[in-house]
Amino acid sequence: MQDILTFIGHGFCHQIPERTFMSGGLYFAVCARDTGLHLGLALAVICAFVLYARARIKPGDMPPALVVVILALMVVPMAFDGVTSYAGLRPTTNTIRFITGLLAGVGVGTLLAPFLIGLRRDADADLKAFTRPAITAAQLLAPVIAGLIFLVGFPLLGPIAPFIEAAAFVGAVLSVNLLLLSLSARLRPTGSIRRWLVVGGLAFVLAAGEISLAAFVRELLFSFLLG
Repeated sequence: MQDILTFIGHGFCHQIPERTFMSGGLYFAVCARDTGLHLGLALAVICAFVLYARARIKPGDMPPALVVVILALMVVPMAFDGVTSYAGLRPTTNTIRFITGLLAGVGVGTLLAPFLIGLRRDADADLKAFTRPAITAAQLLAPVIAGLIFLVGFPLLGPIAPFIEAAAFVGAVLSVNLLLLSLSARLRPTGSIRRWLVVGGLAFVLAAGEISLAAFVRELLFSFLLG
């Protein structure tokens, strides 16, 4: 199982053991910062779909400018922590890496969510997401709280915890592929469930190929550099 987890994140993360969480005797596929980033993104997308699940009209446009600014600012703590710690200006911990990554992931996922919701047939491309303060607050707070609960409780999940993170990572790559495929009118997955399954399957195959290719390229580079 560890080989599977290592392979999934091998091409996208340094996977330094002391910067990576362990649960049930297994290291996570990626480091603590990337764990927070992927989990935050996944939780934000899931939360957005839940909040708009019962709405008759689904938003398909970006949030208002003020909300976009707030989402952009959520990436700043991760950037600050990464730059200052790598520069040796201050120490950091896996907990700090996770939390700052979580905030960034929620920000990115919240920005990504309207485009994914916009792929639905009943979405309105002219309707901005997160215009109501209550929905916006729930969208920003719920994923962060859920992520913090995961941080505190993941050791209790044993070997399941690393695979939850791996699933979040694969889901993030799959979501990006889905949006890229939807740029083509022929591949836009609106309409029937069958079409969603076909395009979703194609996005998953691409994700598997990208993860495999990234791992292969990393091994190739390491082999070349190390002689």
